[in-house]
Amino acid sequence: MDKDETRTILELFNAIEDDWAICDDRDEDDHMVLVNEDRDENEDLKPLKSLIAKLEKEGLIELDTQRSDAKGSKRKYMGSLDGTSEIPIPFVFMYKITSKGLKFRDENNKP
Repeated sequence: MDKDETRTILELFNAIEDDWAICDDRDEDDHMVLVNEDRDENEDLKPLKSLIAKLEKEGLIELDTQRSDAKGSKRKYMGSLDGTSEIPIPFVFMYKITSKGLKFRDENNKP
């Protein structure tokens, strides 16, 4: 992993520890959106979907199945207020950092 990707991962780990949800707003987006319990969006951190998948595959993060939408769920839509279109309902994923992820953080979080 290069320096920029490592920095993004460390920022993402901080967000996960601060209980930010990682949302997949639309299938067409290549990135995820982080949202806190007040529904504030983190404008500075929008990790690529491929990075989230990579972190899962490498065992650095795992889905918190007690608090999260399930992976592979079918996207649902709601009608717009004017009734002319459908709006995708975001998937909300809550992750936990694994022991391997904590080790990665500790090894890469040095000044």
